[in-house]
Amino acid sequence: MKFKFNPLLSSLAIATIALMYVPMLAVAVFSFNANRRGYTWQGFTLDAYVNMFQKEELVAAAVNSLILAVVSTLVATALGTMLAI
Repeated sequence: MKFKFNPLLSSLAIATIALMYVPMLAVAVFSFNANRRGYTWQGFTLDAYVNMFQKEELVAAAVNSLILAVVSTLVATALGTMLAI
């Protein structure tokens, strides 16, 4: 069976992917902005990340999120493997 190229479907797929990834890319770029509000570019800085790692509550939340991610990955992998077998 041969698949036929559909330009409309390809355009829709590219637009969908762009709608998902462009906002994340914008947030990542503006996280390095020296302007506090982020609407205009005032220079490159890492101050937000330095301040983030100095706050114990944020570091504890990040550690909890990583622990939850690892545990849920292990559980999902084990369940998926058992169901596949």
